[in-house]
Amino acid sequence: MHRIILVFFLLFVNSFYSVAQQEDRYFYSISTDKGLSHHKVNTIFQDSRGFMWFGTEDGLNRYDGKYFTGYSNDIANRSSVSGNIVTDIVEDEQKFLWISTAEGGLSRYDFRQPALSQFKQFRHDENNKYSIPENRINYIKDDKRGHLWLATGRSFLVRFNKKTERFDSPIPVGSRGISGLCLDEKGILWVAKVGGGVLKINTATLSYELAPHESVFSKHVSLTRKAFARDEIKCFAEDSSYHVWMGGVEDSGLKIYDRKTGKFSSYLYNPLKEGSLVNNHINCIFVDRSGIVWVGTNNGISVFNPLYQPFEKMYLPGQKNDVVIYDFYRDATGHLWIGTSDGLFIRDLRSGKFEHRKLMYKGTPLAVTKFYSDVDGTFYLGTNYSLFTYDRQKNILAVLPNTELDPVMSRITDSRIVSIVRDTIGSHPVLIVSPYGQYITYYDFVDKRWVSKADPVKKIIKNFNLKDNLIHKLYKANDGDIWVATAKYGLGDWNPNGAGKIKYQRENRDTAISLNEDDVFDVQEGANGNLWVSTYGGGLKYYNSSTHHVFHINESSNLSEGIQTDADGSIWMVCNGHMHKYDPKKVEYSCYEAPGLHRDSGLSGYIYKDGDGNMYVGGTNYFIVFNPATVADINHSPNVYFTDFKVFDTSFNELLSEKNIELQYDQKYFSVEFSAPEYDGDNIQYAYILEGMDKKWIKSGKRNYAVYANLPAGEYIFKVKAGNWQGTFGNNVTAIRITILEPVWATSWFYTLIGLFIIGIAVVLYRYRIKELLNRQEVRNRIAVDLHDNIGSTLSSISVYSQVAKIYQQQQNNYQLDKVLDTIGETASEMISEMGDIVWAINPKNDHLSSIYSRMDSYARPVCKAKNISFDLHTDPKVPFLKLEMNVRKNIYLIFKEAINNSLKYSESTAIAVKLYLKDGNLILSIYDNGTGFDQNERSENDEASLSGNGMRNMKMRANEISAQLKVFSSKNGMGTLIEVRYKIP
Repeated sequence: MHRIILVFFLLFVNSFYSVAQQEDRYFYSISTDKGLSHHKVNTIFQDSRGFMWFGTEDGLNRYDGKYFTGYSNDIANRSSVSGNIVTDIVEDEQKFLWISTAEGGLSRYDFRQPALSQFKQFRHDENNKYSIPENRINYIKDDKRGHLWLATGRSFLVRFNKKTERFDSPIPVGSRGISGLCLDEKGILWVAKVGGGVLKINTATLSYELAPHESVFSKHVSLTRKAFARDEIKCFAEDSSYHVWMGGVEDSGLKIYDRKTGKFSSYLYNPLKEGSLVNNHINCIFVDRSGIVWVGTNNGISVFNPLYQPFEKMYLPGQKNDVVIYDFYRDATGHLWIGTSDGLFIRDLRSGKFEHRKLMYKGTPLAVTKFYSDVDGTFYLGTNYSLFTYDRQKNILAVLPNTELDPVMSRITDSRIVSIVRDTIGSHPVLIVSPYGQYITYYDFVDKRWVSKADPVKKIIKNFNLKDNLIHKLYKANDGDIWVATAKYGLGDWNPNGAGKIKYQRENRDTAISLNEDDVFDVQEGANGNLWVSTYGGGLKYYNSSTHHVFHINESSNLSEGIQTDADGSIWMVCNGHMHKYDPKKVEYSCYEAPGLHRDSGLSGYIYKDGDGNMYVGGTNYFIVFNPATVADINHSPNVYFTDFKVFDTSFNELLSEKNIELQYDQKYFSVEFSAPEYDGDNIQYAYILEGMDKKWIKSGKRNYAVYANLPAGEYIFKVKAGNWQGTFGNNVTAIRITILEPVWATSWFYTLIGLFIIGIAVVLYRYRIKELLNRQEVRNRIAVDLHDNIGSTLSSISVYSQVAKIYQQQQNNYQLDKVLDTIGETASEMISEMGDIVWAINPKNDHLSSIYSRMDSYARPVCKAKNISFDLHTDPKVPFLKLEMNVRKNIYLIFKEAINNSLKYSESTAIAVKLYLKDGNLILSIYDNGTGFDQNERSENDEASLSGNGMRNMKMRANEISAQLKVFSSKNGMGTLIEVRYKIP
């Protein structure tokens, strides 16, 4: 039974079947050696960004015209593609790609997600009734209403709700065994059934109709059976030229049906023919948005690019040895004459047949290197022997009269004639030729002889100022001047009827308006009498004949050979074996890499243009012919898309969907990957710039990524553009903002906080300083008061005692006098001691408690020893390193001293124990004596000398001054007295 793909056969209405002489099509191939993951290609698709997707037997492939990116199933990764045998691909309005597989169900691909989670799998789940009923999916269609329609291997037609992610089978009849799906513009889904029959489904209402395919396509069954007599149609597509491309199930190759003429063409794999199909088993056909046809086979992909179809390649027939083509000439009878290293080839342009004429002269085979049709109808052949007149009807050669007399033209040695022009020298009509390597020669039709470098009379080398024996071209301009293209001396301007001497434009690298290469290959006149000049090593030049300035076409290939202008003023060139074009109006440079030229050594030499504007260029054993008017323009400004963004080689692809990429200050090493899907050749070039960092655009050639490291914090804009030739870039720029955040300590607000903090510290320090000054002033005041009170009162007492002593002395009361003198001495000693205490307290060297310890011991131990009292001073090891303020230190010491003095005077003790230690953040001073003690409840207000009197009040006053706690434990039961001071260490 015939397998058909539904409604496409409607294209054949009112057509008839016939076989015509088919148009030759060149297919270039893409196989596994170029990056394809598997040789069998099941489906081909182009997404909205222009990338080509190939579903193979071993994974999914993305292709941008140069680079492949492969995706395959990873069993351990649910975020990989669900299967490796990819059967179909579609894209929905959200730019999701939906991929069906033969063994893994359905996958959804979103390029905007992180690299490791771009795929979502939908596989059969026995525990979920809404899952896909089976994992074999053959075809997918998107109804644009939120549903996908899937053709499975064994189940009914399956519908998938993209929003709820649920699968169902709304048409449970007549849809098992589906061989194809097609969705028309009305939303009708056509389902082809294995074994015959077509199911029509309205995807909106779910109404359906089942009909046998013969009733639907009865008009076209006979037609398709003639085209595929032993095969069935499996796939086809229609291009913009109304050609329907069809592939069969079996190995019947490719059929193309021309709807305009109603004729079929057939293309098969031919290992002996360059540019044939890569395989006869065709699985899929896809026509992309630029008109390129992609044919998936069992052995890779065959690609037909209509851009290069105008370049018709023709081989010379029956050649066993290499034949070089030098020149062309099309006559008025429709014959193309081809001059080669093996004589003449004549092609009848109507029948396409070739005639080969081997030419001999005096037993020497001739290479025809130049044609020239003179104004009088004489047809000349420039050869590797001499210049001949040639009778094309009779095939008769003849040299010009007296040729044998000239040592150059009688037999050209190891050279050939490359150029011929007619002019006048000395009022004689002449034919000027360039036998390469022999300067120039000319034939004087009046004197009927050749004049060459060997002529001793004419002395043409001197008289014409010939500087180079290697002359590529003689070109006669409209003003009558002859332009001489030399290999070593630049471009010469020669008017044989004027001054006669050639003026040269030579290489001068000191100025930008001169030739930068002396090897001039060809010359053609452009607008306003200006010239286009090709140089072999310096590219294409534009010569202004008025100002004599030369302008270099920067984009041109350095190795430029023959050039020719077309009707639009564009310049066509032979460069590096290919055809190049420069459009001066658009300022666009294009390279047309016609398929297969590199394999045949490429094109070389000059370009011939016939009266219809067709151009001919030769190679070895072949030539190409094309009409520039039929050659489409190459896209010089393709869209560029970002494909990945990496930080330290880790992909953050999802950031590319943001308007602004924000990076932390330590994410200074990043790379941006980009791609411009383009399939017209291998000439894509990239240029990028990071505004804020780069000062100019960086031309990266074919490298499709940019890397940056150690960038300072700031805002940047990364821009990239692409062109289809070196140095040629359009205005189509793709950009994304990138912000590298400052570290916290480099931000303005951080500096503000630091400033405020410093100001706060300064204020605190200032206030502390003021407080310290006030405290010191208060201490000074207190010391002054103490000094004033103690010293003043002591001195007053001494003064009074002195007066009393005088009285006792006058009374000669020695006993009372001695007592008064003793009192004066004791009072003076106490004053000295207090002065010492004050001096010790204000000395900063005594801030540590080790000083208190030493002073306590040096004061108490001697006085206790004098009264035969045991004294023990114990301190915590940590205490000596504690530092106290002057006022605290002074008051603690004076409390200690007061307690010791009172114990010595009144307690009648035999032992005193003092402890200084730390506990719970407190400094504790305890003073214990084993004396008689006292009853704190029986204090006498008049007993000022008692411990319960002024002594107790003084200690409490000093404790309160430093916010310390003072406790006294004493009784008359003989248990002694304990005084404890507890100071909270701040």
